[in-house]
Amino acid sequence: MKKYKLLLILPLLFIAYNSCDDSSLDTTNINYITLDDYSKSIVVPENTSVDTELKIFTSSKMSSDTTIDLNITTSMASDNYSIPASVTIPANSNEATISISLTDNSLNRNGETMSISFNALEGYFKGYTEAELNISVLCPSDLAGSWIYTNGNGKTVSISETGDGTYTISGDNAFGSDYPFDISDACGNISITGGYLEDEFGIPVSGSGSVSEDKNTITLIYTVDGYFSDRTMILSKN
Repeated sequence: MKKYKLLLILPLLFIAYNSCDDSSLDTTNINYITLDDYSKSIVVPENTSVDTELKIFTSSKMSSDTTIDLNITTSMASDNYSIPASVTIPANSNEATISISLTDNSLNRNGETMSISFNALEGYFKGYTEAELNISVLCPSDLAGSWIYTNGNGKTVSISETGDGTYTISGDNAFGSDYPFDISDACGNISITGGYLEDEFGIPVSGSGSVSEDKNTITLIYTVDGYFSDRTMILSKN
């Protein structure tokens, strides 16, 4: 509610500032409408659903039921979400709740976005009239263990978990010495996020890759600046 109060104060200050020479200015009856947020990050566990909400506030209570149409913009398939076409602020109330349900039926593993907006009521000053939802899918990740390169130098390496979906691989399939590098796993999509060469020698490492559906093979495309680019490295679980 602190955010709501702040949003109500801002337009009043703006009006007062632009009318500072008008000592008769009366701001007590100014009507104001706003969403309670302009951005939300939502994580949907793989193959499950998540419910969340937005609220619409007005600065004063409605004298009668007031329906507000909602505008939804997204590239998501319709079976991944459920949102009403409108919400109603009841009489003698100054708020309404927009109920949002998100389901991982076919959500893009690289992320989805959705915009929810409304047209302000006539005679009302506007606050947040649009909210952007950033939607990601959380997939179980279990890559830690012993792996062997099936190409390159063919050595055995360990993958150690460093966080939720993040790991360190103890070496690559190119150098004789073990230079660890870091990866992140987002629903089977691998990103190489750093490494020993970058940390100790200032040589950037980068790349991407994927995990097979059976979770037994990792294919990486690995680049070490000044040494090689887009080197294929294939790991099989020991």
